[in-house]
Amino acid sequence: TLFKLSDFANLANSLNWWFENYDKLILSLEVYERILYGNDEGQFLADEFLMSVQMIEGYTNAFNDLKENQRIFDEQKNALLQKLDDKDRVFAEKHLQFSSQAFRKSVKDFIYDGVNTLSPISKSKFFETYDDLISAIVNDRDYYTHLSSISSRKIDDVQLSRLTKIIVSIYRINLLRKLSVEAELIEYRFFFNRIINALLEKTFGIKLKMKPENCSDFDKTMTIFS
Repeated sequence: TLFKLSDFANLANSLNWWFENYDKLILSLEVYERILYGNDEGQFLADEFLMSVQMIEGYTNAFNDLKENQRIFDEQKNALLQKLDDKDRVFAEKHLQFSSQAFRKSVKDFIYDGVNTLSPISKSKFFETYDDLISAIVNDRDYYTHLSSISSRKIDDVQLSRLTKIIVSIYRINLLRKLSVEAELIEYRFFFNRIINALLEKTFGIKLKMKPENCSDFDKTMTIFS
Protein backbone atom coordinates (compact mmCIF):
# COMPACT_ATOMS: atom_id res chain seq x y z
CA THR A 1 0.00 0.00 0.00
CA LEU A 2 1.69 3.16 -1.22
CA PHE A 3 0.95 6.71 -0.12
CA LYS A 4 2.03 9.98 -1.69
CA LEU A 5 2.89 13.39 -0.27
CA SER A 6 -0.43 14.89 -1.24
CA ASP A 7 -2.16 12.33 1.03
CA PHE A 8 -0.99 14.34 4.04
CA ALA A 9 -3.50 17.10 4.81
CA ASN A 10 -0.79 19.31 6.28
CA LEU A 11 2.63 18.04 5.31
CA ALA A 12 4.48 20.58 7.46
CA ASN A 13 2.59 19.50 10.59
CA SER A 14 3.09 15.84 9.72
CA LEU A 15 6.83 16.31 9.32
CA ASN A 16 7.05 18.25 12.58
CA TRP A 17 5.21 15.45 14.38
CA TRP A 18 7.49 12.85 12.81
CA PHE A 19 10.72 14.52 13.87
CA GLU A 20 9.39 15.31 17.36
CA ASN A 21 8.48 11.66 17.94
CA TYR A 22 11.13 9.86 15.89
CA ASP A 23 13.42 9.12 18.85
CA LYS A 24 10.54 7.62 20.81
CA LEU A 25 9.46 5.48 17.85
CA ILE A 26 12.90 4.33 16.73
CA LEU A 27 12.76 0.91 18.44
CA SER A 28 9.41 0.00 16.94
CA LEU A 29 10.49 1.36 13.55
CA GLU A 30 13.59 -0.83 13.58
CA VAL A 31 11.48 -3.91 14.33
CA TYR A 32 9.05 -2.91 11.55
CA GLU A 33 11.96 -2.73 9.12
CA ARG A 34 13.30 -6.14 10.19
CA ILE A 35 9.91 -7.75 9.62
CA LEU A 36 9.53 -6.18 6.16
CA TYR A 37 13.02 -7.01 4.91
CA GLY A 38 14.04 -9.99 7.03
CA ASN A 39 12.34 -12.80 5.14
CA ASP A 40 15.42 -13.46 3.04
CA GLU A 41 17.30 -14.39 6.20
CA GLY A 42 15.08 -17.41 6.76
CA GLN A 43 13.10 -16.15 9.71
CA PHE A 44 10.59 -18.51 11.26
CA LEU A 45 6.95 -17.56 11.70
CA ALA A 46 7.39 -17.43 15.46
CA ASP A 47 10.31 -15.00 15.07
CA GLU A 48 8.24 -12.65 12.92
CA PHE A 49 5.30 -12.90 15.31
CA LEU A 50 7.50 -12.05 18.31
CA MET A 51 8.96 -9.09 16.45
CA SER A 52 5.48 -7.87 15.59
CA VAL A 53 4.40 -7.90 19.23
CA GLN A 54 7.65 -6.18 20.20
CA MET A 55 6.63 -3.52 17.69
CA ILE A 56 3.30 -3.14 19.51
CA GLU A 57 5.07 -2.60 22.82
CA GLY A 58 7.56 -0.16 21.33
CA TYR A 59 4.78 1.83 19.70
CA THR A 60 2.47 2.01 22.72
CA ASN A 61 5.31 2.80 25.13
CA ALA A 62 6.38 5.67 22.87
CA PHE A 63 3.19 7.50 23.78
CA ASN A 64 3.06 6.67 27.49
CA ASP A 65 4.31 9.06 30.16
CA LEU A 66 6.66 6.46 31.64
CA LYS A 67 8.13 8.76 34.29
CA GLU A 68 4.70 9.67 35.60
CA ASN A 69 3.58 6.04 35.52
CA GLN A 70 6.73 5.09 37.43
CA ARG A 71 6.07 7.77 40.05
CA ILE A 72 2.50 6.61 40.62
CA PHE A 73 3.62 2.98 40.83
CA ASP A 74 6.34 3.79 43.38
CA GLU A 75 3.88 5.72 45.55
CA GLN A 76 1.35 2.91 45.54
CA LYS A 77 4.01 0.26 46.10
CA ASN A 78 5.51 2.11 49.07
CA ALA A 79 2.07 2.61 50.60
CA LEU A 80 1.43 -1.12 50.30
CA LEU A 81 4.82 -2.10 51.74
CA GLN A 82 4.16 -0.03 54.85
CA LYS A 83 1.15 -2.22 55.63
CA LEU A 84 3.07 -5.52 55.48
CA ASP A 85 5.14 -7.32 58.11
CA ASP A 86 8.87 -7.76 57.52
CA LYS A 87 8.65 -11.17 55.84
CA ASP A 88 5.90 -10.15 53.43
CA ARG A 89 7.59 -6.82 52.79
CA VAL A 90 10.78 -8.53 51.61
CA PHE A 91 8.77 -10.78 49.28
CA ALA A 92 6.71 -7.90 47.88
CA GLU A 93 9.76 -5.67 47.42
CA LYS A 94 11.41 -8.38 45.34
CA HIS A 95 8.46 -9.27 43.12
CA LEU A 96 6.55 -6.01 42.70
CA GLN A 97 8.31 -4.43 39.74
CA PHE A 98 7.22 -1.60 37.48
CA SER A 99 6.07 -2.51 34.00
CA SER A 100 5.73 0.34 31.48
CA GLN A 101 2.29 -0.93 30.45
CA ALA A 102 0.56 -4.27 30.72
CA PHE A 103 1.10 -6.11 27.46
CA ARG A 104 -2.56 -7.09 27.16
CA LYS A 105 -3.63 -3.44 27.37
CA SER A 106 -1.03 -2.53 24.75
CA VAL A 107 -2.40 -5.14 22.35
CA LYS A 108 -6.02 -4.11 22.95
CA ASP A 109 -5.37 -0.40 22.41
CA PHE A 110 -3.06 -0.91 19.43
CA ILE A 111 -5.38 -3.22 17.48
CA TYR A 112 -8.49 -1.25 18.43
CA ASP A 113 -7.03 2.00 17.06
CA GLY A 114 -6.27 0.37 13.72
CA VAL A 115 -9.58 -1.44 13.37
CA ASN A 116 -11.55 1.61 14.48
CA THR A 117 -9.85 3.71 11.80
CA LEU A 118 -11.09 1.39 9.06
CA SER A 119 -14.43 0.41 10.58
CA PRO A 120 -15.64 2.56 13.52
CA ILE A 121 -16.61 0.45 16.54
CA SER A 122 -17.01 1.21 20.24
CA LYS A 123 -14.25 0.03 22.55
CA SER A 124 -16.65 -2.05 24.63
CA LYS A 125 -18.00 -3.82 21.52
CA PHE A 126 -14.53 -4.39 20.13
CA PHE A 127 -13.12 -5.80 23.37
CA GLU A 128 -16.16 -8.03 23.83
CA THR A 129 -16.02 -9.36 20.26
CA TYR A 130 -12.27 -9.91 20.00
CA ASP A 131 -11.32 -10.80 23.57
CA ASP A 132 -10.45 -14.37 22.56
CA LEU A 133 -8.17 -13.12 19.78
CA ILE A 134 -6.39 -10.72 22.13
CA SER A 135 -6.02 -13.47 24.74
CA ALA A 136 -4.54 -15.79 22.11
CA ILE A 137 -1.97 -13.16 21.06
CA VAL A 138 -0.94 -12.58 24.68
CA ASN A 139 -0.80 -16.32 25.37
CA ASP A 140 1.35 -17.14 22.35
CA ARG A 141 3.66 -14.22 22.97
CA ASP A 142 4.29 -15.63 26.46
CA TYR A 143 4.59 -19.16 25.07
CA TYR A 144 7.24 -18.28 22.47
CA THR A 145 9.05 -15.86 24.77
CA HIS A 146 9.38 -18.13 27.80
CA LEU A 147 9.18 -21.53 26.05
CA SER A 148 7.14 -22.73 28.99
CA SER A 149 5.88 -26.30 29.18
CA ILE A 150 3.04 -25.10 31.38
CA SER A 151 1.12 -23.47 28.53
CA SER A 152 0.57 -24.36 24.89
CA ARG A 153 0.13 -22.16 21.86
CA LYS A 154 -3.36 -21.21 20.70
CA ILE A 155 -2.59 -19.89 17.22
CA ASP A 156 -1.70 -22.23 14.37
CA ASP A 157 0.94 -21.40 11.78
CA VAL A 158 -1.51 -20.10 9.18
CA GLN A 159 -3.19 -17.72 11.61
CA LEU A 160 0.19 -16.71 13.05
CA SER A 161 1.30 -15.58 9.61
CA ARG A 162 -1.98 -13.73 9.06
CA LEU A 163 -1.81 -11.95 12.41
CA THR A 164 1.75 -10.84 11.83
CA LYS A 165 0.77 -9.26 8.50
CA ILE A 166 -2.24 -7.59 10.12
CA ILE A 167 -0.18 -6.19 13.01
CA VAL A 168 2.39 -4.75 10.60
CA SER A 169 -0.41 -3.10 8.60
CA ILE A 170 -2.08 -1.72 11.73
CA TYR A 171 1.26 -0.24 12.73
CA ARG A 172 1.28 1.69 9.44
CA ILE A 173 -2.36 2.68 9.84
CA ASN A 174 -1.82 4.01 13.36
CA LEU A 175 1.25 5.95 12.33
CA LEU A 176 -0.54 7.45 9.35
CA ARG A 177 -3.37 8.60 11.60
CA LYS A 178 -0.82 10.18 13.94
CA LEU A 179 0.55 11.94 10.87
CA SER A 180 -2.95 13.31 10.18
CA VAL A 181 -3.79 11.23 7.12
CA GLU A 182 -7.58 10.98 6.91
CA ALA A 183 -9.15 7.64 7.86
CA GLU A 184 -11.16 7.53 4.62
CA LEU A 185 -7.99 7.97 2.56
CA ILE A 186 -6.20 5.23 4.52
CA GLU A 187 -9.11 2.88 3.83
CA TYR A 188 -9.06 3.89 0.17
CA ARG A 189 -5.34 3.21 -0.20
CA PHE A 190 -5.43 -0.09 1.70
CA PHE A 191 -8.27 -1.25 -0.55
CA PHE A 192 -5.64 -1.86 -3.25
CA ASN A 193 -3.62 -4.21 -1.03
CA ARG A 194 -5.36 -7.45 -1.91
CA ILE A 195 -3.71 -9.57 0.78
CA ILE A 196 -4.43 -7.23 3.69
CA ASN A 197 -7.87 -6.52 2.30
CA ALA A 198 -8.70 -10.24 2.50
CA LEU A 199 -7.10 -10.73 5.92
CA LEU A 200 -8.96 -7.81 7.47
CA GLU A 201 -12.27 -9.15 6.22
CA LYS A 202 -11.53 -12.68 7.42
CA THR A 203 -10.28 -11.60 10.86
CA PHE A 204 -12.40 -8.56 11.69
CA GLY A 205 -15.19 -8.64 9.11
CA ILE A 206 -13.94 -5.35 7.65
CA LYS A 207 -14.85 -4.81 4.01
CA LEU A 208 -12.77 -1.95 2.69
CA LYS A 209 -14.57 0.35 0.27
CA MET A 210 -13.46 2.26 -2.78
CA LYS A 211 -15.55 4.38 -5.13
CA PRO A 212 -14.51 3.47 -8.70
CA GLU A 213 -15.12 6.99 -9.94
CA ASN A 214 -12.51 8.27 -7.46
CA CYS A 215 -9.79 5.88 -8.56
CA SER A 216 -6.88 8.04 -9.67
CA ASP A 217 -4.23 7.22 -12.25
CA PHE A 218 -1.79 6.84 -9.36
CA ASP A 219 -3.93 4.11 -7.78
CA LYS A 220 -4.49 2.33 -11.07
CA THR A 221 -0.72 2.22 -11.60
CA MET A 222 0.13 1.19 -8.05
CA THR A 223 -2.41 -1.66 -8.00
CA ILE A 224 0.12 -3.99 -9.63
CA PHE A 225 2.44 -3.55 -6.63
CA SER A 226 -0.24 -4.55 -4.08
